[in-house]
Amino acid sequence: MRFILVVFSVILFQYGNGQSVYIPRDVKDAYHKETRSINGSPGKNYWQNKASYIINIETTPPSRIIKGNEQIVYANNSPDTLKSIVVRLFQNQHIANAPKDEGLDSSYYTSGITINAYSINGVQKKWIDPQMNITVKEILLDNPLMPQATINITFDWTYEISTNGDREGMIDSSTYFCAYFYPHIAVYDDFAGWNRIPFTGRQEFYNDFCDYTLNVSVPEKYIVWSTGKLQNVDQLLEKIYVDRLNESIKTDSVIHIITKEDIKEGNITKKNARNIWTWKADYIPDVAFGISDHYVWDGTSILVDSLRPRVYVQAAYNDTAWDFHHVANVTRATLDYLSNQSPGIPYPYPKMTVMQGYADEEYPMMVNDASYDTYREMQWTTNHEVIHSYFPFYMGTNETRAAFMDEGWATFYELQMQLAQMPRDTALNIFTNFRLTGYTKNKTPEVAMPITTPSYMLTGKAYSYNSYAKPALAYLALKDLLGDDEFKMGLKFYIKMWNGKHPLPNDFFNCFNTATKQNLDWFWDNWFYSTNYIDVGISNVIYNQNNYTCLLENIGGFDVPVALKINYIDGTNIIIHKSPAIWKTNAKKANIKFTTKNKIMSINLVEEIFLDSDTTNDFWKPQIDK
Repeated sequence: MRFILVVFSVILFQYGNGQSVYIPRDVKDAYHKETRSINGSPGKNYWQNKASYIINIETTPPSRIIKGNEQIVYANNSPDTLKSIVVRLFQNQHIANAPKDEGLDSSYYTSGITINAYSINGVQKKWIDPQMNITVKEILLDNPLMPQATINITFDWTYEISTNGDREGMIDSSTYFCAYFYPHIAVYDDFAGWNRIPFTGRQEFYNDFCDYTLNVSVPEKYIVWSTGKLQNVDQLLEKIYVDRLNESIKTDSVIHIITKEDIKEGNITKKNARNIWTWKADYIPDVAFGISDHYVWDGTSILVDSLRPRVYVQAAYNDTAWDFHHVANVTRATLDYLSNQSPGIPYPYPKMTVMQGYADEEYPMMVNDASYDTYREMQWTTNHEVIHSYFPFYMGTNETRAAFMDEGWATFYELQMQLAQMPRDTALNIFTNFRLTGYTKNKTPEVAMPITTPSYMLTGKAYSYNSYAKPALAYLALKDLLGDDEFKMGLKFYIKMWNGKHPLPNDFFNCFNTATKQNLDWFWDNWFYSTNYIDVGISNVIYNQNNYTCLLENIGGFDVPVALKINYIDGTNIIIHKSPAIWKTNAKKANIKFTTKNKIMSINLVEEIFLDSDTTNDFWKPQIDK
């Protein structure tokens, strides 16, 4: 009864003043079914489907053919009877006529994935390649999959790894990074059913949390790095390298597990024609792996939680990449910040490996990063990709529909970590130049698309702004509005409620409302459902002796913080800061009042992060009496 009263009071609190954020109809249906709650938590009827994968992969560089087979046990935890299973075939995006979100040269193209055989519950079936939606295949079931029942599916397949795969593919003739490499059961969720959105090369992750066993067969002298924990290291490496690996798992220092001198000697792996590397990971949304016969290997570790073993951190790279010699330490520092400062949630996985490639792309426990000319670029990129361990992997957000729920957070944390790692002016300069200047000065219609516009409907700059710059600014404005402590409390509450699940934008909004005991719907509506932009101007300053009222006009409409700089004739100045709350009652106009006995030379709006699209109205100077 107490719980019911609490929920009822939250509903009254949120909607009692008549100011509520837009709720999509499919979300309303979820509230009605009680799979989701108006207070932001999963509903009493919330469910998720799950699968267990045993995947066997064989690679033989320099051959580009990847061979695979898998056994899948798929559990229908939903209340629905499933008459079909939807399978995602990401490698088909490499087919020349597959829909693509950007132009790619012929080196990207392959023949896609070839399904050689598949079975359902032990019965062999005939495979027919998908036609219109090349990356998604719907398999009709002879016998429907009932609620709380399981189905066994097997696939046997091959594909040709791309020589220019962008997020995955050949790094060089004997170094591969393999992702999206296996037939994957699509998400069937409580608000949209099967996820049939095609993979066009831009919108990325939306997967169920599953259990994986991955066996990767490679020739002698090849090393494999992967999502998950390595199960059979003693069968793969000679003792000296096993000892170094074990040492790296116990220390804060970086241990050079394999060096360029070791590679020259060539006695690293066991003397077998082929070695099978076995990895396991439970309750994660995906797996990826990389192989090489000439990459060096660094390892270190960090204690992120006194109740858990140390997290081991690894870097795999070509020894000629000077910046990667620092990657293990930078990755360790990133995990330390995220675990102990903000969001202050211990890194949720047993390991993190950053491998040199060219994609700057994240996967569970794995990152495929390019090498950079400067330390700052390497540090910034490492920060960004590792942050994705929380969003979208730990949180399970739907990047195909709402990329702002993961890329926006990664962009937000770029700045937070830069502020912790370097002088403030340097951090702000890097962030604004890379993330904000192009957005702020762009006046084309694509800039005006609301942040919550489904990501799969956006391309080009519209996708970039709505996924990265705009949501990062929204989160920064929210932090300014709430203050550091309230903001962190709201974020931790959201993470606590939805880790290992599939939150929607309204779940995120409602979690912050509940945690902070505030109705922030005016803020959510302003930032996430509007066509606003940033443009605040000084329309006038009214003064009578020592009392001043600065009249501000919010021309662009976004509820942004305001910093008013008062410049005195004697050369001194003060800055008056106002949070976005200044626009709560009137989104278009606000007044800042202050009293001073000093003679004012000028007043101007100060920009740091919230770059104004039109600075011509950001300045005021008193008239000089003649």
